[in-house]
Amino acid sequence: MAQPVKTSPVSRHARQAVLPWRQWLRLSGLTVLLAGAGTLVGLSLWTSVMVILRPQPPRWLVQYWPGFNYRWGDVPVQTLAEIEAELDTQQHTAGEWLDLSQMSDRPELVGLKLLPIFETRSPCTRDCEAIVELRLYGTQPGQQTSEQLQLLYQLPVQGPAESEVMQSLSSGDASQQGSTYQLPLTTPKNPA
Repeated sequence: MAQPVKTSPVSRHARQAVLPWRQWLRLSGLTVLLAGAGTLVGLSLWTSVMVILRPQPPRWLVQYWPGFNYRWGDVPVQTLAEIEAELDTQQHTAGEWLDLSQMSDRPELVGLKLLPIFETRSPCTRDCEAIVELRLYGTQPGQQTSEQLQLLYQLPVQGPAESEVMQSLSSGDASQQGSTYQLPLTTPKNPA
């Protein structure tokens, strides 16, 4: 016949010493899990909003994945002749290309070119061409020639109102109002 095995009871104090350590481990694991899930949901929402607002791929992504932009909203690569033809159909003319890497030592400006777009104003007696838009183009990474450019950003440009210019030039009464006629911007200048 088997005899009962005598075990010594574990004191309540010893049991409570182990439990806070395990509770702390469970609580910290749960906190890390919830924080990770929240971060993942937040990044997903942010990415969704950015894709909706800006359908073009980010430049830093295109730099490291050259073929990525073709699958992402088909941002076309254009030659200089295609850009000129597009501007002719819109009855605009292109200004001089400004290489942004020559204006600054910042490495993120390498391969970026700024193109002022001009439109002929009428009626006009002098300075008939005014800048109506600035376009930022980038060359494809790893490309030797700058013949193929990709449109990265378009910015419509409007000159200051005549009243603002006159007010800054006059030291007299600020209550005088000039016209709201928009003065043309005719030349892009290097800030350096």
